[in-house]
Amino acid sequence: MENTWWLSKATEIQNYADTNMAHQFYQAIKAVYGPKFHSTHPVRTKDGITLIKDKKDILSRWAEHLQELLNQDNPVDQSIADQLPQLPIISELDTIPSIEEISEAANNLKNN
Repeated sequence: MENTWWLSKATEIQNYADTNMAHQFYQAIKAVYGPKFHSTHPVRTKDGITLIKDKKDILSRWAEHLQELLNQDNPVDQSIADQLPQLPIISELDTIPSIEEISEAANNLKNN
């Protein structure tokens, strides 16, 4: 009986995938795998000694870490940047695409 249920569910999910019914596909997958469990994993403080277990403090530590990681000075030697070759400007890229071009691009996306 259990095997019959799995075969039926697999056929149903495959049918959703074949007919591009994404919402039903993901709903069926969720029914098979069940609900997600969210848990917070402990994180160490900046000095690496203390273990943080409180969700608010963990989020605060992640914010601190990302702030330090993403907001660093990046010294650039301007003489190196000046040595890069200048490519010609392609002014055609400034023109707004026509409705026909947008429609053709959308149709190409559907067909792929």
